[in-house]
Amino acid sequence: MTVWEPLPDSAFKPGVYAGVTDADYHGDLGSLSSSGARNLLHPSTPDDYRRALVTREEKKALDVGHIIHSMILGVGMDVLVVDAKDWRTDKAKALKQEAYDSGRVPMLKKEMAPRQAAADAMLTDPVAGPLLEEGQPELSIWLEDPETGVMLRARPDWSRLDTDRPYILDVKTTDKTARPSAFGAHAAKYGYHCQQPFYVDAITGSGYQEPTFLFAVVEISEPYRVSVNQLDSSAVQLGRTLNRHAIDRYAQCRATNEWPSWQPRIHMTDIPKYSYYDAERALQA
Repeated sequence: MTVWEPLPDSAFKPGVYAGVTDADYHGDLGSLSSSGARNLLHPSTPDDYRRALVTREEKKALDVGHIIHSMILGVGMDVLVVDAKDWRTDKAKALKQEAYDSGRVPMLKKEMAPRQAAADAMLTDPVAGPLLEEGQPELSIWLEDPETGVMLRARPDWSRLDTDRPYILDVKTTDKTARPSAFGAHAAKYGYHCQQPFYVDAITGSGYQEPTFLFAVVEISEPYRVSVNQLDSSAVQLGRTLNRHAIDRYAQCRATNEWPSWQPRIHMTDIPKYSYYDAERALQA
């Protein structure tokens, strides 16, 4: 097991803040976010969570999502636009690294138009568009978990809480389809059913009325379709149960400064089910 330095206390007091930078929010190593909580759940481990605090995943898919989020919400990470054919030249590679080193998102100039088209599709959608006309982008929330005392943090993409019908709109991008019938599987894969109650509980725990939580999904390539989706209560309750387990596990790991990976034993495993079907077809051929 890797020996880690103990995590610091959070740099923030409990409260709801506007205008917190991406660097300050994501750099707060003393609090647990929704994505961090999901990184404590099987098949990930506390060791995965602890390692993720000191690494940055530089994926083009993440960069595309960041850029479209910024275009839609009007806030977020700055973009360094690079006028190059691709990232293979030394100059382009250097500019890409310069962007990451300065906390910006690199993007080729030729790829900006599709990103803007996706953002425009969201902003002009008859359902998502009006929801984005009033409210606030990226409120940052810190609160102490009432059961363990550890600090939690949440950052809804868009929220309107000053109304008798409060809501959160979470913006998602997809390189596949925004078809509503596909959203459930997508939500399960990426843990959106955990994200929703994590954010909602942070808001109600901060003294606000419980908001409706909506997911707005936009395709990042033509035809740039948009759907607005809401998870059913059973999925949300499952997510809340998983969140409780993750928070308790985080509190235990912080208290002991032990961040274990998989159990030290011989693990019984199997090949994927489709391999049996492939074998059966091969034997019948």
